[in-house]
Amino acid sequence: MKRPSRILAALAGVLLLTGAESRASAQSDPFTDYETLKKGGAPTSRGPVEPEVTLPWQRGTWMLGLRSAFSYTGALAQSVVGSSESLTTFFFRFTPTLQLHVIDKLALGVSFGILGKSSGREEERGRSEIDWLSEITAHYTIPVTQRFAITPGVGVGVYFGGSDRRLQIAQNGPLVDESTSTRAFSGALYLDVAYQVTKSFQLRSGLGFFASAGSETVESVDRSLGTTAFNITLPVEIHYTF
Repeated sequence: MKRPSRILAALAGVLLLTGAESRASAQSDPFTDYETLKKGGAPTSRGPVEPEVTLPWQRGTWMLGLRSAFSYTGALAQSVVGSSESLTTFFFRFTPTLQLHVIDKLALGVSFGILGKSSGREEERGRSEIDWLSEITAHYTIPVTQRFAITPGVGVGVYFGGSDRRLQIAQNGPLVDESTSTRAFSGALYLDVAYQVTKSFQLRSGLGFFASAGSETVESVDRSLGTTAFNITLPVEIHYTF
């Protein structure tokens, strides 16, 4: 009867010793802390270490964000009468975007939003035009540090919309108010850099190139006027990664 009691007592002693050692390992060494304090330092701490923030590029990573871009550049627009005109335009875009890393470092995405232009043909002042833009993109991540990467990309899309303009319909005629509808194709080149601010939020910016080619249809004369533009843009993007 004494033998089982001795075994149980021995097991209890081992458990108590193990718990004491684990508590001791979670605390700093008092002798080491004393020597550190003598040298003017702070005592060491063995608290939990926070995981480092890293920019995600692994397969299966999703990114939900907003892509914007701005520029002030030129365009070429055909007129109802006379030759084509070179215009100076203000360009901007705001497009929510969703991307997925289909393989490591390569993300495919779709975006849909608005594209705005301010320009004028024969009129004395520019008119604003708002179009709907849809785009398919591909970006490749080149890591530089844990948080920082270069993210070049390409995009192709279409946009459509319309505006009210003052146009010259007849040769030597007056300017008249006309409604136009726009259809065009677009292509984009992105030379961005990315920085992972927190575990879930990422910022991007850099240099962008946006080209478009399409037509504006003047409803009263049932005629399509060709338009082309090339914009050097300043992109600003914010993404939620998960």
